Amino acid sequence: MRAHAALNSMSPCWSRCSPPWAGWSRIIWIAGVQPRAHGNENPTSAPSGTFEASDGPINIAANKDEQWRALAHHLGLADLCEQADYRSREARKRNRQALTARLNAVLRTRPAAQWVEELNRIGVPAGAVLTVPQVLLEPQVAGRGLLRDYPDVPRIGRGIRIATTGIKVDGQAPYASTRPRTWGSTPMKSCVNSVLS
Repeated sequence: MRAHAALNSMSPCWSRCSPPWAGWSRIIWIAGVQPRAHGNENPTSAPSGTFEASDGPINIAANKDEQWRALAHHLGLADLCEQADYRSREARKRNRQALTARLNAVLRTRPAAQWVEELNRIGVPAGAVLTVPQVLLEPQVAGRGLLRDYPDVPRIGRGIRIATTGIKVDGQAPYASTRPRTWGSTPMKSCVNSVLS
């Protein structure tokens, strides 16, 4: 009964928060359109995807016309809003490559963190694209207990940090209480041999 009630209370959310594949399944079944690869671009809008800041990639999602206008004005490209190639969402999608080149020319002048702060402040969703090491340094990763340190691991001669499950049970992040086994230990050799045979 409790699981059923929880599912029913979530049902309204699914109509607004469905996973990405759910949208494509509707397009395939209802419109008969087969999806194609778009790389890091949002196929339903432009400009929406990965762009180039001076220090690395940045993701910008100016999906609504008002977000597009705010972005163009902020980047000093307000004149693009009146050009036929960029006036509507459909026109921007058709001219995505040229538009991306124009935006990148401005975005490359400053670091991603500056653009992210400024664009989010004016209502244009943006975020820096992080490397794996950068992600692992994020406060949310530490807060979830995703990483675990094991000091003084034999045969390595130092401590190591490994990723855990990232989940919490009763408010606690489960983890192995003993340090990882090292190469050369009998259980490790058995495990490797069973995988390779």
